[in-house]
Amino acid sequence: VVQAGKTASVEFKNERATGKTTLVKQDATTKSKEALNPTYPLAGAKYGLFKKDGTLLKEFTLAADLTASVDKLELGSYYWGETLAPTGYTLDKTKHVVELTYKDQVTPVVVKDAA
Repeated sequence: VVQAGKTASVEFKNERATGKTTLVKQDATTKSKEALNPTYPLAGAKYGLFKKDGTLLKEFTLAADLTASVDKLELGSYYWGETLAPTGYTLDKTKHVVELTYKDQVTPVVVKDAA
């Protein structure tokens, strides 16, 4: 309660904006999570999330849902890279770049997806 003529204390917590990225694996031919050849499912692929300078932050082995997510990341540049292709597939050497950027002072979390 603020009263006239009295000192009031107010406490603010300045939270740093963070980001989240989600990878979704798809078959290059079907453009979906369904493998072209059911003998060779996409599950089992390994992906890493890397800092822009190439430092590995976290590695995932993709399960049946074919997704991987990392949250509470500092804003900046990252990329997803396949480190092991599933059986029957060739390694995708593409760097799937993710840019986590500041939106505004009232948006504490920025979400970007790489597919």
